[in-house]
Amino acid sequence: MEQKHPRSLITDGDAAMAKAIEIVMPEADHRLCSWHIEQNMIKRLRGKALKDFRKLIYHAVDADEFERQWVQFNANHTFKEENKLWLVRLYEREIFFGYAEQSAEQESQFKASQPSGPEDVAY
Repeated sequence: MEQKHPRSLITDGDAAMAKAIEIVMPEADHRLCSWHIEQNMIKRLRGKALKDFRKLIYHAVDADEFERQWVQFNANHTFKEENKLWLVRLYEREIFFGYAEQSAEQESQFKASQPSGPEDVAY
């Protein structure tokens, strides 16, 4: 029997998960959860740059609008080299879509299903 795979997946960007998706579901679009992108963004950006980045990822209504805002964002802000590389890698993934986030309920259900210590692992 033929298995069907999802066309798109939203994850937190975990490297092992990304590799597994690439191997098992090479045709699927692997997208990053906007909440996790924002958590990364908070570590790298401050002030107006942070505010403008939030506007960019949450308020661009279509690809053309995103492109315009992306160009404007990069023209208006300068970044440390490591932060610039992070932004470029994020942009080059070319697989954005609106409201790409996992719900808190999904996250908590996943975490609750994971063993928390050796006593939780079935042998």
